[in-house]
Amino acid sequence: MEEVDFDAMEEEMEMDGDLEDGELAELKSLSHFARLDTMVTVVDALNVYDVLSSLETLAEKNIAGMVGNDEEKDDRSIAQLMLDQIEFANVILLSKVDLVKDKNALQEIRALLQKLNPAAKVIVPSKPYFADVPLSDLINTHMFDMDKAESSAGWMQELAKAASEAGHTPETEEYNISSMVFRSHERPFHPGRLATVLAGFGSYESGIAAGQRDDGHAEANVFSGVVRAKGHLWVASANARPIDLHVAGRHVQLGASEMPFLAAVPKEEWEDAFHEYHRELMSAGSWHASHGDRGSMVVFIGVGLDKAGIEAELGTALLTDAEMAEGEASWEALDDPFFAGEYFENHEHLEEPKFVILEE
Repeated sequence: MEEVDFDAMEEEMEMDGDLEDGELAELKSLSHFARLDTMVTVVDALNVYDVLSSLETLAEKNIAGMVGNDEEKDDRSIAQLMLDQIEFANVILLSKVDLVKDKNALQEIRALLQKLNPAAKVIVPSKPYFADVPLSDLINTHMFDMDKAESSAGWMQELAKAASEAGHTPETEEYNISSMVFRSHERPFHPGRLATVLAGFGSYESGIAAGQRDDGHAEANVFSGVVRAKGHLWVASANARPIDLHVAGRHVQLGASEMPFLAAVPKEEWEDAFHEYHRELMSAGSWHASHGDRGSMVVFIGVGLDKAGIEAELGTALLTDAEMAEGEASWEALDDPFFAGEYFENHEHLEEPKFVILEE
């Protein structure tokens, strides 16, 4: 096959003075020279739970450069990287299947992968070294579509359903794999109590493994089994901006959203798009008379989820009636272990949104 000299092409295009910057970027796109056919992710069935429960970062594994980041310090966790690859794939191929002796555990893994990416084709080979996997399942499938790939993650679909259907309940469990959506639009989280609750992530284990324990006691941590959690939080000390929550196994990250709550923007500063968004919220009954569009919504995906326990545990971190009665002005004085109250009000001078990674 003839090789393509991309560097020579780039030099030739840059010498063409008639090209605008945008046109040059478009021409330099790889899609003009080759078609991305299929995104295939290989998942180690024997060690998938070990990876999900790992807190190691790419820098600690010394593999940052292998995934396109030349920075000396790369704080992305290997669990996060693995989930990103699973959620973006067209095909998920399980490896080392022959080494997994418990077939129920294998079905649990398959169901978990399908829940994380409902649009993907999950292949579980029956022979070692993928001997029985047809090449037609991997090559020249024409499956890749960037727009679809960017919205294929299971958590995205659950949040979209929850936003459009107030009474949406995630689908029936398969092999103990399920999801749930937590909502709270009446009151925000207390930052200190939320920090305590979020510290509960970190005891992930397979539902199969939990069922095989001989101690006869259920795991005390209600977040045991949560593999993925994504969404946004309304935190009292960050009253102006949604706080994005990202959970990948034991890795918990919080970050201020780039956009403030609409209710935190003075109405005289609203652009046409803001007015349209407000009308949509009003029509859907999603605009609170006092709090506007402020609220929390998070989807949890995992193995053997204690849905009632998760709901109750998060509920303990919400402001109490007494704290609500003190009014919004009092919330600024709350100790904020995440962002030190930086997002209590919406300021134009705020720098790029910060994020924090919770440590055990």
